[in-house]
Amino acid sequence: MVDFAYQGYQYTARVNRCPQAQTEPLLIIGGVLQSKDTWRLHEMEIGTWATTVVIEAPGFGDADPLPVHHGLDFLATAVRHALHTLSMPSVNVLGHSYGSLIGYQLACAYPDQVARLALAGLGESDPEFLRDQVEEMARLLQEGDWDAIVHRAVEAITRTPGNSRTGVSAALDILVRRQFNAMPVPKVKQYLANLERLLYAVEHHGSWTTSPVCGSRLTAPTLLFTGDDDTMAPVTDLRSFAESFTDARFTTLRDSGHLAPFERRNECIDLLRRFFTDELSQAPEYCTAIERSGPRSGAGS
Repeated sequence: MVDFAYQGYQYTARVNRCPQAQTEPLLIIGGVLQSKDTWRLHEMEIGTWATTVVIEAPGFGDADPLPVHHGLDFLATAVRHALHTLSMPSVNVLGHSYGSLIGYQLACAYPDQVARLALAGLGESDPEFLRDQVEEMARLLQEGDWDAIVHRAVEAITRTPGNSRTGVSAALDILVRRQFNAMPVPKVKQYLANLERLLYAVEHHGSWTTSPVCGSRLTAPTLLFTGDDDTMAPVTDLRSFAESFTDARFTTLRDSGHLAPFERRNECIDLLRRFFTDELSQAPEYCTAIERSGPRSGAGS
């Protein structure tokens, strides 16, 4: 474990060194409810071909709480500070869900820091959805209606219509539900604060980031992906977003949703290995077609 301090906020990361690394270190930035331990199984597999850095930035996990007026630009700079402390001038980045927003901000603000960028389940949250979610969760927390809090939060995270797609999907739904049932009040407040952070940025700056970002500014090869049944970051929205990039690939993992990196863990790790080692020339059988934007636009096989 490595501890950091940035502008008075303490945070941490776990670093697993790979002696025979085939690519740059891989920085993993998880979602709003994901701790370092969420990615343990991924690290074990990825650790055979890359050094991994799983970070808990301020406002996440066991790091110091972060006021909501500190936006994604602050978080990206804190992550960059950690990489500087670790003497890692260039890294690959994997961001999932909320973490993909931070990863995207990091790559746009500090393009020389990011060699390749993978964004899973990226979606710019609708302000009305955010506002409703924050207000309802805050009311339920004040009333102490824990069952309703769990139902609301799990519904927001999984957003899976109808029956579960696979046994793994059903198991993940149960795990997320259990996670919330066992979650202490401070962690629920942390979850709310990170939603409020995006809402604050939208209401005060017109966007979830307080500094300009644009996919077309990125020089790093980028992979955008999610599950083909993701309802939190809909495929159509993610595909449209990918089209704004100079050099991006877009695909979906079959038979999975917003939690695709966990529903299809082995497949996701294989997809990431291919991308981060420059071997993603064709779509693996577990993915839909690879669609490209930028100089090499067109659909892959």
